[in-house]
Amino acid sequence: MRLASRPEATVSLVEGREGARLVALVDGLLDPEESRALESATLASEGRFVDASIGGAREDWRAGQVVYDPPDAALRVAERARHVALELAELLRLPLPEIADVERQLTAYRDGSFYKRHTDSRGPDARRRTLSWVHYFTCTKPKAFEGGELCVWDDDEPYDHAPYVIEPHDGLTAFFGSSLDHEVRMTRVPSGRFADSRFTVNGWVWRP
Repeated sequence: MRLASRPEATVSLVEGREGARLVALVDGLLDPEESRALESATLASEGRFVDASIGGAREDWRAGQVVYDPPDAALRVAERARHVALELAELLRLPLPEIADVERQLTAYRDGSFYKRHTDSRGPDARRRTLSWVHYFTCTKPKAFEGGELCVWDDDEPYDHAPYVIEPHDGLTAFFGSSLDHEVRMTRVPSGRFADSRFTVNGWVWRP
C-alpha cells in the first residue's frame, strides 16, 4: 500500500497470529540522492562513533556504536520519520494524537554487535515513547554483513513464542510500538571493515 504522507513510499504490515499489527515496513522513505548522501556522511563520521550506552543496565545486554549528534544527512531521515509518524501510528493502532518530540541517532553494528530483548518505553523517562523506527542502510553494495535481524514479539502471544523476524535491507524503515519486546540478533562482519557494518538511523517518537 502507499502512504498518503509519502506517496513515493510503499508500506507492508507484519501481523501477529491474533491480528495485532506489529510492524510497518516502509520502502522509499528516502530518495536515491538522499540515500547516497547518508552513506557518504556516515563513512565520514567513523571517528565520531562511541560505544552505545543503555543507562546503567547490564553491560552484556548491548554491543554497538552510536553517534548521538548525527550529521545532517541522518537528520533528514528523522524529518521523514516525523512526517509519516501520525499516519503509521494510526495504521498500527497506537495512541499518538500529536508529536511532542522525535529522538534520533546514527548506529553502527560492527562484528559481534547485538542488542538483547528489550522495550524502548521502559522507565519513567521513556514512558511517552510511542513509535520506534529504524532505517537500515548499507555503505557497501551488496551488503557485507551477516545476521543483525530485528526480532519482535507479540504481546497477545505467550512470552516465549517464536519471534517475528525482519531482515534488514538497504533502504528499509521499520516502525513499531515502543512498548513491543524486540531484539537485534548478533551481527557478523567477516571483513572487520567499518564500511561493511550494519548501519541504521533510528529513533523514537514521543507523545505529549
